[in-house]
Amino acid sequence: MVGLESSMDQAQAAQKVKVGKEDDAEKKRQKEFYAKLRARTAEQPTGAQYD
Repeated sequence: MVGLESSMDQAQAAQKVKVGKEDDAEKKRQKEFYAKLRARTAEQPTGAQYD
């Protein structure tokens, strides 16, 4: 019974979590990036280069 009560408490706490508002500029940047990704023209990340 303790497990059920704990789960119910966690569910109530999860409903109180506020979700951050997405910035319009970030939404636009992501949309453009995913469009490039689908077209396979996205720039490759630069990182450690191995020989």
